[in-house]
Amino acid sequence: MLIILILAVLSWSCSGSKANALVVANGQASTETVATKNFPGPPEEKNAEESDAKVTGENVKAAMEIDVGTRMPTDHRAVKEDKKAVVTPDVQREQFPEKPDALITESDSYAEDQESSGDSPESMEKVDHELFSTLLTKYVDGQGKVDYDGLKNELAKLNSYLTELKQNPVSENWSKDEQLAYWINAYNAFTIKLILDHYPVASITDIENGKPWDKKWITLGNETYSLNQIENEIIRPQFNEPRIHFAVNCAAKSCPPLANKAFTAGNMEALLESQTKKFINDKQYNQIDAGRLRISKIFDWYGSDFKDLVAFLNKYSTIPINANAKIEFVEYNWSLNN
Repeated sequence: MLIILILAVLSWSCSGSKANALVVANGQASTETVATKNFPGPPEEKNAEESDAKVTGENVKAAMEIDVGTRMPTDHRAVKEDKKAVVTPDVQREQFPEKPDALITESDSYAEDQESSGDSPESMEKVDHELFSTLLTKYVDGQGKVDYDGLKNELAKLNSYLTELKQNPVSENWSKDEQLAYWINAYNAFTIKLILDHYPVASITDIENGKPWDKKWITLGNETYSLNQIENEIIRPQFNEPRIHFAVNCAAKSCPPLANKAFTAGNMEALLESQTKKFINDKQYNQIDAGRLRISKIFDWYGSDFKDLVAFLNKYSTIPINANAKIEFVEYNWSLNN
């Protein structure tokens, strides 16, 4: 019995030690697990970062939702009072975008050009033809006869007008009539100048070996022209206006009479009409019957400009002309138109 009792006591002691050891082991494991969960770093600092990130993201999103009409954010979701929304540079560009090139208007571009150049259409110089008009009214009669002796005494005034033409060449911002007036007046004024430089002279064909129209001596701006160039390379092709043949004057008796006023944009249409009608119905230049025409060589030299010649003449002739009328061109008198 004693032996059995001793063995029982020994068995009970061993079981208690194992249990204590297991409890300690479990306690250590449990302690380590708690430590891992509860102490990763300062919990307050981590929570603050997460809060900032959330507030910033919400407000950036709000700032980017722009109302087109008011250019203001439409999302007014509340944020924590102690936090301020952060608007990044990218968001600022969304609120105030630069104007794309495709949306830059013509007026914007024009304004920028004016700021850089200082020029405007109003500042572009245009020629005043009043001085030339005054000379023509004074020294050209109603039939187009020219007082070259009187003009010779006022050559300084004519030269002043020619200088104005030289210094203010045609600009593309001028109207069509302003440009045409410039070229017609230039042709006529420089023709008068040519005659005065050789006056007294019996005929313009006595100048430059009979070819005064081919000499390049008329400087306008940076270009130098001949009379032929002004008429045949500028006026005729650029304006496609057959009535100019009754506006430009070559200083000969058979030329359509020189108008006793300068051409301007304001009187262009009326003066072209009156000059054309006056020339066509003047028996000194043209003899018109219904079935027979004896007309100026101008209609022969420049026939392509008039296209249907009879139809053109019928627009201005006081005598109706038959479509099949016989046409004869009379000889040209190159004597001076004085």
